[in-house]
Amino acid sequence: MRKLGDDLRLRVLNSMRWRVLFGVLAVLTLAVVVLGWKWSTLAAGRSKVLKLPGVVEIQEVRLASKQGGRVKQLEVAEGQWVEKDQELLIFEAPELRAKLAQLEAQRNSIKVEIDKANKGSRLQEIEAAAAAADAAAKKWERLKKGFRDEEVKQAESDFQASQADLTLAEEELARAVPLFRKRMISPSEYDQYQATYQRAQSHASTLKTKWQMMKNGGWEPEIKEAEALAKQAAANLDLLKVSLGEERRMLTAKMDQKLAEIDEVKAQLAESTIRAPARAIIDVLPVRKGDVLAPNQTVARILKLDDLWVKIFVPETEVGKVRLGQAVEVTVDAYPGRRFQGTIYYIASQSEFTPRNVQSIDERRHQVFGIRVRVTDPAAEGVLKSGLAATVYVPLAV
Repeated sequence: MRKLGDDLRLRVLNSMRWRVLFGVLAVLTLAVVVLGWKWSTLAAGRSKVLKLPGVVEIQEVRLASKQGGRVKQLEVAEGQWVEKDQELLIFEAPELRAKLAQLEAQRNSIKVEIDKANKGSRLQEIEAAAAAADAAAKKWERLKKGFRDEEVKQAESDFQASQADLTLAEEELARAVPLFRKRMISPSEYDQYQATYQRAQSHASTLKTKWQMMKNGGWEPEIKEAEALAKQAAANLDLLKVSLGEERRMLTAKMDQKLAEIDEVKAQLAESTIRAPARAIIDVLPVRKGDVLAPNQTVARILKLDDLWVKIFVPETEVGKVRLGQAVEVTVDAYPGRRFQGTIYYIASQSEFTPRNVQSIDERRHQVFGIRVRVTDPAAEGVLKSGLAATVYVPLAV
């Protein structure tokens, strides 16, 4: 009996030990589950991604011509891809081309006049006037300064020689007088002696005057006359230079005006050809060949492929976790499973109520901030279209 009782107590003790062990294991398991759930919740909070609906938008550009006119040729069609500066539409412009030819002819005529003013007879006139002015000025200076000693001595020597000639002629005339009275020489011979004497007398008088003038430094009236001639020649030269300068300035102004008119017509001619401002797709082309369009009338509507974005709205409670330049991902319902890279480039500075055309994940009564996401992924080109429903995944920073 005693042995049986000991066995019973031993079994009870073992059973209690196993129950305690199972209890401890259950408590530890529950603690691990609770801690794991809390850890996963915290981790999920740290890496929270905000999922927001939006709409794809593309920048529209309405092209027009400031010139207008009759449509000569269409180079593209609706739905066609075009590159930057590609010709889309050409207007007829015969009047402008004729006016341009006329202006260019006038420009060439003015150029000939400018060349003539720079290299023609006017320059020769100025050169001649400059030479005359220089000669007159030098003569005036020479008369003011007087003659050199060598010139004075030469004049004196010439006068002395003329005096000798005069004396000789006088002596010969004196010898001829009695011979003429005695009729030993003819009247013509006597006249010749007399003429020789008179010439010698006149020549001597002239040389004497010249010698005295050179010895005294020049004759005052002659100096004044030389001064007046020098000033007149200088004034004539200045007048020719001023006249030529004014003519050149006038021709230069005429040329500048003509070149400006040519540039104006060329600008008008450039408006006769409509070109694509960037890589785009032709959305609407409402004109046809032969149509006459008024200036500034829209001839085409294009969609710029490099200006594509998604408009979304972020709840007020989350806007503080969104920043400019933040990388996001964009999906569209039309292409499930594809994600396109984008960047937040605009955050509104003023809140608004949730728009009707956006199904906000948060309560509609909450205020939201408009945000624009630029789709920078090259794979989105030609895939995303204006008006497509999109979803933007924004990783929020805590």
